[in-house]
Amino acid sequence: MVEEKKEIPLEKILTVSASEYCASIGKRVDEYVLVGTHGYSDHRFNLNLNPPAGTEAIVGTFFEYSGNIKWVMVYGTALIPKKQENSERTKAINQY
Repeated sequence: MVEEKKEIPLEKILTVSASEYCASIGKRVDEYVLVGTHGYSDHRFNLNLNPPAGTEAIVGTFFEYSGNIKWVMVYGTALIPKKQENSERTKAINQY
């Protein structure tokens, strides 16, 4: 089964840590599955970041610029609430 990806609003792509994010919304980090994610942006800053299905926010985000800024790589950690997990998702994550 292929999981459907979704876009995430820019205001949920954050540079804060997972613990800082969770503290700001009154939750604990252990209530989430943390999955590394990445994407890119072109020179017009059109962000192409496909987080895993169920992602609430992307934290710890950082950007790696090319020398001539024709592209930007974007890296972060997707926070997926554990209550949204299903058994296939758990198996897929635990294989790493």
